Amino acid sequence: VMTYSERIPDFNFEDIIKKESQLFQSIDQFSKQDLTDFKTELLEFDDPFDIPNTGTAVVGTMFFLVIYGIPILIGLIVFYLIYRLVKSRRK
Repeated sequence: VMTYSERIPDFNFEDIIKKESQLFQSIDQFSKQDLTDFKTELLEFDDPFDIPNTGTAVVGTMFFLVIYGIPILIGLIVFYLIYRLVKSRRK
């Protein structure tokens, strides 16, 4: 017995081992069943490679600001500080 999403708090492996022959019989019976009797339904999924456009404008703008905006802003601040320093020394 395997579960991937939750733990079984009262799981006792020894009790499962005691039922081993019954479990193997059930598996054998299931493996001999004709699977064509089962009704199946074909599921169609969306294209897994399709990337929705939601949020790409925000991400693009943020990327643009980080790559170009911050260096330009730092450059303007440095230019302003140098301008103020030169202006104050001339007085």
